Amino acid sequence: MALFFRHPSQPQPRRHDQSMMISNQTHVSTALATHLLSNEHDSNVVFSPLSIQVALSVLSAGCKGETLDQLLAFLKADTTDDLNSLYLQLVSSILADGSPGGGPILSSVNAVWVGENFHLKPCFKQVVDTVYRAACKQVDFHKVSF
Repeated sequence: MALFFRHPSQPQPRRHDQSMMISNQTHVSTALATHLLSNEHDSNVVFSPLSIQVALSVLSAGCKGETLDQLLAFLKADTTDDLNSLYLQLVSSILADGSPGGGPILSSVNAVWVGENFHLKPCFKQVVDTVYRAACKQVDFHKVSF
């Protein structure tokens, strides 16, 4: 699998492309909300469309073939590079330095947890680390630890 993404020092996508990606992600959020809230609930429903979209975008970075095509179609993106570029900018601004000269203070816990018997490709780890600022952890899901 080859995985390509725009390095932060490369030119930014054209504003039109960025605006279209944001508009598409807004539509995805609306679709998620409509689906999750379509059934009658006897209790409150709390969810984060952004968290769901980020999780699916991270997942798409490690997919290929029909699975990748389905994820990209759902996320209304042409390529994983488009998603990575968008979320690189969003994560960089949302999780900016909270000092007086920086951005807001916002914490996010992002991680990819996989079984220790699975091999993660270095290019996937790099995207998860640099674009999504998340950790990749391999764990033994069969071992109980407290």
